[in-house]
Amino acid sequence: MEHSKPLKDLQKAFPLRYQQGEFNMTSDSRHFVTSAQAAKQDYHPCFYGHRLRGAWRDLSAWKLDNHPTSDPVELYKRQHLLPPEYVLSSEGSQALSVEDLQEEDIYLPLFQGAMLYGYSHNAARYKHGSGHRSSWERHNPFAPLQPQFFVPSTTYQAWSKTCVGPRIAFRALSNATNERTFVVSCLNTQPCGNSIGLLHAFELDWPTPALLAQTALMGSFAYDWLLRHRLVGTNLNAFLLEETRLPEIPPHIAEMLGLLLGMLCFAGYAQAPFWLRWRQHAPEQAQQLSPPFLYALASQTRQKLHCVLDAASAVLFGLDKQELQWILRDCHHPISKSSDARFTRKLDPKGFWRVQKHSPPQERQTTQIFIIFESIKERDLHSFLQNFFKEECFFSYDHFLDRRSREIGPTFAENFFVPPETIWRHCEEHALRLRKINTNCPV
Repeated sequence: MEHSKPLKDLQKAFPLRYQQGEFNMTSDSRHFVTSAQAAKQDYHPCFYGHRLRGAWRDLSAWKLDNHPTSDPVELYKRQHLLPPEYVLSSEGSQALSVEDLQEEDIYLPLFQGAMLYGYSHNAARYKHGSGHRSSWERHNPFAPLQPQFFVPSTTYQAWSKTCVGPRIAFRALSNATNERTFVVSCLNTQPCGNSIGLLHAFELDWPTPALLAQTALMGSFAYDWLLRHRLVGTNLNAFLLEETRLPEIPPHIAEMLGLLLGMLCFAGYAQAPFWLRWRQHAPEQAQQLSPPFLYALASQTRQKLHCVLDAASAVLFGLDKQELQWILRDCHHPISKSSDARFTRKLDPKGFWRVQKHSPPQERQTTQIFIIFESIKERDLHSFLQNFFKEECFFSYDHFLDRRSREIGPTFAENFFVPPETIWRHCEEHALRLRKINTNCPV
């Protein structure tokens, strides 16, 4: 990989400071609150996943449907029908004015490594158990956060280890024979446990396209392959990451890769502050692009973006097709073989054959990458990305609505999507509410 440099050399131009998650899950556990404990203290879950205490009012006060629901379409409709200063409860039956909130009325979600996957920091929700016996299940990254623990906002604001600003977040505990070794996402200022490692971009005040593009490279199969062949043990520490290699990304490529990753990391209105900053940073793109925070809702859309980022990363690392095939070898076996323990014992234990092994080979990310990789090689990366944005992202709102209807169902699209100018107005309202809840939230 002759086009790459050690991460520690790249940091001279792009400073990152390694930090373990702010809270130790053992010695700092006295500061944690579970959902059940929060409920006993009269803190209730809000639309964004926080726990808030205050004068919750029934939605019947606004003559709105107050029947509890878990339907994301109905929840978003109810939130937008409320006055801008009110935040909806997670089940959609009550609302609370954020103007009346005091610092002691707020519990912030504590992020743990199990919540990270596929560039999302909300890929799993807590079910039950504790410690090594805690159980998590995958869920839609668009859904409200459901962590295991919460941290009082007063504690987090006063916490000496709190670093304000964007950071690359990754699972600090892993091994070379997992489905993926380096599981990464991007976070703004949020409480994190020590099962998450952080690369804090201390000179930035928001996740810039350059930071997101670097996150995309670190989440690629190419980088993961490098790391899993160096990893001994289970701890992903600073000294190990500093010796790994990453390619330098031309600024015009970083802009496009950063936006693609933003669609995966910051999906949904709960990420409104990021998209408002992005709109300020790239006003011309914002006018052309259909609402980016609503783009990657469907699983097939998210997988397509994953494939583009992986193929682009392979090109930036200087890989040819044979080298990429070597990294992703044994990923083509049918379900009957990839699920057979007697067969998989013969495969490379550090291989990526575990990725989507229960899906047909032609539907796996490890197979679809090659289609995009060859398309890039037929022209060049910049031309491919420009064409991808033109065909996939830069289109009229009617086209956007039609495409989302085909991917996630006409009922969802017809009831949920509204004109872009209205969506941006909603985005501003969400950002203001989030700022009231988390004062470290950028707007």
